[in-house]
Amino acid sequence: MTPSQTATIIFGGSRINYHLRHSDRKKTVSIAVDPREGVLVTAPQDLDAEHVHRIVLRKAGWIAYRLRDLQDINGDAYDREFVSGESFPYLGRNYRLKVIPRASLGIPLRLLRGRFEVVVDHGLSITERRTTIRTELCHLIRHNHSSKFWKLLRTIMPDYAERRERLRREGWRFWFCITLHLTLV
Repeated sequence: MTPSQTATIIFGGSRINYHLRHSDRKKTVSIAVDPREGVLVTAPQDLDAEHVHRIVLRKAGWIAYRLRDLQDINGDAYDREFVSGESFPYLGRNYRLKVIPRASLGIPLRLLRGRFEVVVDHGLSITERRTTIRTELCHLIRHNHSSKFWKLLRTIMPDYAERRERLRREGWRFWFCITLHLTLV
């Protein structure tokens, strides 16, 4: 994978910046709209930047729509601190986080009485707590729906299959990286 370069397209009155990376393992162009990274474009190594730029221009409407969606759903809430009181979207609602420092951990994460409760070791520093909390929230580990994500999710949410079905129907409303894979024409 080559280092990324930044380019800009104009759609309507908006400037949309994107990061372009080339990869020798890619056969198609993919465009990802990520809440933290912005618009990421990955292209085959042998595809020149001008050709990729034309593809991104053709998909500008889709990109702008996804950027608006992410802004509407989550506002500017991507820089998480993982502290009590912070809000996280889940199944179309926002839930507050409650961090519970304890000597014995028990159930590390649960949704109870309208909030996420995360139990962490009381001896951890604030930085270590944030790291620990970041790791019980699966989508912050696995930014996709790979088999590794579902395996990790099953360890903390045994009834994930029913929830996965709802996610399939309504997933566009939640805080996820949305990726569009394109075939080269």
